[in-house]
Amino acid sequence: MVQKLGCAQGDLMARNILTWLQDACIEHGERTAMMDPAGMPVSFQTFHVMILSFADRLEAQGVRAGDVVQVRVTDWIANTLVRLAVMHLGATATHVPPEALLANGAPLPRWRIGTADQATPEDEGRYITLDASWIAPPRRLLPLVPGGALIRTTSGTTGLPKLRLMTAERQSARLEHSMSERGFVPGPTFIGYRPTSSPGTNHILRMLIEGHFQMHPQATPERSLEEMERHGITKILAPPRMIEQLVQAAERTGLRPSALHQIAVGGSAISEQLAARAEALFGCEVWNSFGSNETGAISIYRPTDPTRLPGSVGRIQTQFGVRFTHEDGSPATAEEGGELWLQLRPDNRLADYPSGRSLCDAEGWIATGDVGRMLPDGTFQLLGRRSDFLNLGGNKVAPAHFEAVAREHPGVADVVAFRAPVASGSDEVGLAVRPREGFDLGAFCQHMARRLGPDFPFHVATLPELPVTPAGKPDRRGLTQAFAEWQGAVAAPQEPNI
Repeated sequence: MVQKLGCAQGDLMARNILTWLQDACIEHGERTAMMDPAGMPVSFQTFHVMILSFADRLEAQGVRAGDVVQVRVTDWIANTLVRLAVMHLGATATHVPPEALLANGAPLPRWRIGTADQATPEDEGRYITLDASWIAPPRRLLPLVPGGALIRTTSGTTGLPKLRLMTAERQSARLEHSMSERGFVPGPTFIGYRPTSSPGTNHILRMLIEGHFQMHPQATPERSLEEMERHGITKILAPPRMIEQLVQAAERTGLRPSALHQIAVGGSAISEQLAARAEALFGCEVWNSFGSNETGAISIYRPTDPTRLPGSVGRIQTQFGVRFTHEDGSPATAEEGGELWLQLRPDNRLADYPSGRSLCDAEGWIATGDVGRMLPDGTFQLLGRRSDFLNLGGNKVAPAHFEAVAREHPGVADVVAFRAPVASGSDEVGLAVRPREGFDLGAFCQHMARRLGPDFPFHVATLPELPVTPAGKPDRRGLTQAFAEWQGAVAAPQEPNI
């Protein structure tokens, strides 16, 4: 089954995100958009004026259209303002460090921007210092220059993070698609992502455009909960790890944001157990999005929905064409499944950086790397990432299978399965476990041996925190690479699973 897109929608490029943002900030005027680090309110109108002021300062320092500018600023408001100001000038902003750019064959940035203490000797002649003098009305109103863009990175789950070019127009298109397919409750918002991440940037811009107050993580999760209550936060947009920290803080302190009506999780999957804890504590539903940097959100689902079929991640959004292929590339039916291919609208297709090569074929199809099938209820059952599958004695098994078995044990707070290469040259199952208090390693190994049987020898490492990629996804590749170093701490018996 191939479900193709029609060509009536999405064939025209969207407007520049800076134009959309300007119109929205003028419309929302003096309403409070956020609080600055000193606790003072920043209006939507002021935020827009600051973009123009920062653009004025950057242009005076020599930034021109086509330049690549690395932004090192740590404060989320200033970081966002600098990146948008760079785009206003028709230049390209990135948070990617120089070594990652070089590893991808990209040139070094023409400029680097940060505070005075962030400058290094290598920056001489191309470093722009951001200081308090930038917080002032613009001296000149510079026209919007076409060509602005952001350089983003993939999650890095398959190795070196790849670079993607998000133009100002495609940023608008991505937001328009998201707003048409995914509704949030109105009102003040807590955004728990890094501001430079793809979801962080998208949510910051969406809240500015929709006119909602936004706040970001405070010094501690407890402080975040207190500020959520003070500002009447109605929704939380955050990755699973942030949700877990807030849940733990709420359980310790009894703090509950009383206006909270929605929790939307992205970046990776939240466990059904954690989602249930969050719903019980905060009294609202938890929804999880499934997607990628290249496509944006693909579907959304509620992990605790009692009617949800096992592995279902919801219905694939109508903006996508859908087809499946077997491992050899031949077509597969939706029911038997295989690798998921999506057809993207022209305005939503990203390019590789620095090559400029489209990530889609001529018809807009892109291989997602996700393996699954369509279920009888019309939802997509995700079986795993093609690159994550463990090749165990010729059997390819999704790591989610082993993780689900491990989570059945009450002593497991979280777990990541990974490929564990052994001396014989074959692969076995690696399990990195973040244990709960009182975790019994021997009992856990007995549980896994009983459930897996003799066909899947396994190794267990207990860690205080599970490693993640910069995008917040499990770092399976890193765990595989570190496996040899962990041999002394691995709890693997001499005889398989005994």
